Amino acid sequence: GQAASATPPAGGPTHRLFRNDAGHFVDVTQDSGLAVRDFGLGVAVGDIDNDGRLDLYLSNYGKNRLFRNLGGLRFEDITDQAGVGDTGFAGGAVFGDPDRDGDLDLYVCNYLDFRWDGDTSEESAAGGYSLPFTLNPSSYDPQANRYFRNLGDGRFEEVSQALGIDDPQGKSLSATFVDFNEDGWPDLYVLNDVSKNSYFENRGDGSFEDRSLSSLSADYRGAMGNAIGDMDADGDLDLFITHWIAQENGVFANRWRDRDPAEVPTDRGLYFADMAEMVGLGAASLNFVGWGTAYCDFDLNGVLDLVVVNGSTMPSNQDPSQLVAQRPQLFWQKEGWGFYEMGSAAGSCWSQVWNARGLAEGDLDGDGDLDFVVTTNYGPVKILRNEGPTGHWFGLRLRQPEINRFAVGARITLTAGGRRQVAEVGAGTSYLCHRPLTLTFGLGTAMHIEKLEVNWPDGAVTTLTDLDVDQTLTLGPDAGK
Repeated sequence: GQAASATPPAGGPTHRLFRNDAGHFVDVTQDSGLAVRDFGLGVAVGDIDNDGRLDLYLSNYGKNRLFRNLGGLRFEDITDQAGVGDTGFAGGAVFGDPDRDGDLDLYVCNYLDFRWDGDTSEESAAGGYSLPFTLNPSSYDPQANRYFRNLGDGRFEEVSQALGIDDPQGKSLSATFVDFNEDGWPDLYVLNDVSKNSYFENRGDGSFEDRSLSSLSADYRGAMGNAIGDMDADGDLDLFITHWIAQENGVFANRWRDRDPAEVPTDRGLYFADMAEMVGLGAASLNFVGWGTAYCDFDLNGVLDLVVVNGSTMPSNQDPSQLVAQRPQLFWQKEGWGFYEMGSAAGSCWSQVWNARGLAEGDLDGDGDLDFVVTTNYGPVKILRNEGPTGHWFGLRLRQPEINRFAVGARITLTAGGRRQVAEVGAGTSYLCHRPLTLTFGLGTAMHIEKLEVNWPDGAVTTLTDLDVDQTLTLGPDAGK
């Protein structure tokens, strides 16, 4: 077969930019510089030049694009000058600063070498289901990933193979930088479809060690999206993974803090345990193909909940031109008891069926709680506005004066009402999406924040006490000094 064309048809849709006007969105694409026709897939957001404005990296089937933010919702395509115009079948992308030099680097997931000879009659079996040959990822070779190191002058250097993180056998769909072992250096986790996931642990000098197997996180299922959060409230960050149909979603609990030295040697290193069945998130996913996901506290009671959006990759029997639509899932966590799906009790939108892919959360209407944006395959964007009863909340926006301006990689520990919560700026990418850099903490009935500790990316620590609730605080490294 031949490589399928990566050229979009003339007159097709372009990338779109919508301005949020107090909860109402206005299409401002025309004057933004983003009205480009691509086979668009994902987006990564980061300030690549430390000018205080967030830039955009768009991953595509075909040439990816980097847009520099000029201010005023205007962008300039600097792909070629920056040297990041990777071409292939891209999945997600993520910005991070694993070498801690203050400039954001870029990791790009590549999926597979898609080729099509025009024959749709041949079928193959995958996961016990009969699929057209052209839809089965097992039928294609993987494409290596790319890691672009920011040189600080507007240019990037591709060094993935030199660092051993190109993951050439993986069919990658998403990745995230997270400091799982709390040594101050961001690690890299890569999610692969029909091939093992990869965990690359940062050695502390910008290089990495592949600890996929020894960390027990080399998940061999069809991995799609990821969520990061302290799911079990033990002080470290856990990993949630969405999977294909007939495969349980993965709840990889980080055992770094609560391992028993009597059972596990202290030199064992970081490892994970899949707790999906124990916390009620295993069998609940078997009938779905999961994609975008997020750990978030939708009712602001201080306990992390979970959102997953679903949509099949198989054609409908009734209309083969359409894929099978599936409903999204909202799971409420009862601390110490596990997760329970809310269904239509949380609103009629949770019983509607879509062919969903991306999920991003954020406070769209400025009322303190988290709303959701869902992208669908060949369908409209969905906005799910949170209108349920909620507790008190606290928003945190970190800013640094010169380098890594949005403090990507900073770790926050907040204590309110006797409950400790942990989060990391920039951790988790859902599926083909970007999570908000403003963090939201649910506080329940707590009337003040007892302690807020920020571990900045350079190792400095800021500690504040007795803060008011129901506010978004912008904080710099010099606060409290």
